[in-house]
Amino acid sequence: MNAVILGYGVVGKGIEILAKALDDINIKYVYVRKEKENLPYFSNNEDMVVQDDIDIVFECLNGLEPANTLIQKALKKGKHVISSNKAVVATYLDTYLELEKEYGGSIQVEACVAGGIPFIDALLKLKRLEPLQGYEGIFNGTSNYILDSMQKNNLDFEDVLKQAQEKGYAEKDPSNDIDGVDVYYKTKISNSLAFNTPIVDIPYYAGIRTIKMLDIKFIKMNNKVLRHLSISRQIGDKIISMVSTDAAPIKRMIQNARDEGKAVDATCGRRTRAVLVMESGHLILSALTTDTLSSRCHSKRNDEDEENER
Repeated sequence: MNAVILGYGVVGKGIEILAKALDDINIKYVYVRKEKENLPYFSNNEDMVVQDDIDIVFECLNGLEPANTLIQKALKKGKHVISSNKAVVATYLDTYLELEKEYGGSIQVEACVAGGIPFIDALLKLKRLEPLQGYEGIFNGTSNYILDSMQKNNLDFEDVLKQAQEKGYAEKDPSNDIDGVDVYYKTKISNSLAFNTPIVDIPYYAGIRTIKMLDIKFIKMNNKVLRHLSISRQIGDKIISMVSTDAAPIKRMIQNARDEGKAVDATCGRRTRAVLVMESGHLILSALTTDTLSSRCHSKRNDEDEENER
C-alpha cells in the first residue's frame, strides 16, 4: 500500500521509521512547508492526497489548516486517513464521519487520545455491549508529570516545568498542556464517540498553570493526591463534562461564569468541591465531591432502568 505523511515533526518522523520496517507500506510523499520541499520525496503539493495510487494518508499536522482541507480532500477520494491532530478532529469529526459514509474511505482517530493506549478502541467496543454512562481518566502526561514532581519533590511549578522541558516531556510552548487545551480536545472527541453525539463544545476548562505550593501542602494535609483529570457523565440525554484539577482552585472559570450570570451556587455556604459544566454553559458549584456526584448519578440511572423494566 502506498501512503503519504502530512507533516514531518516528531509524529511524522516516527511514522516514517515504522513504515520502513514494514514490507506492505510504502511512503511515497511527505507533505511539508514550502521551504523544505527540496528534500527527497518531500512536497508542498496538496494534490498528493488525491492521487489514485495513494491508499493511506497519515495526518500529523498541527492546527486546523491546511489539515482540515487535506483530510476532506482525501476522504472525498475514498482514502483511509489516520490522524493524530486532536485540534482538527475535535472541531470537524462530525464532517469526517459523514464523508466516511458517503465516499467509502475511513477516518481513524485513535492516535488523538491517550497516545499508545487503545482508549478509543475500548470505548467503541464497550458501547457495542451496552450504553456507556461515563468515563474518567488522566489524558495528559505532561501536566501530570509536573503535578507528580511537585508533590514528590516539593518543587514550585515553574521549576518543574523547566525540568520537564529540558527532558523533552514538555514543549517549548507548553500552553496546550498546562492550560488544559490538550485535555479539552481529547474530551470533546471522546464524548462524541462514547455517547453517539455530535461534537459539543465544553464552555469552560482548566489547566494546572495556577497550582502553587500552598495548594500542594493543603492536599498533602488532607492525604490526597492531585491529578489533572477528564471526567464525563451521561445523564439521560444530557452530557455533563468537567475538565478540571481535583482539589485545586479554578477561580477564573467560576468568576467568568458569575460575570455572565451563569454560575449556580449549590454549596449552601460550604466549600466548593466540584464544578459541573452544563450543556447550556452554566456552572453548578457543588459542596459534594465528584466521586459522590458520580455515584449518585449512577444510582439514579440504575433506579430508572429498574423502574422501566417493571
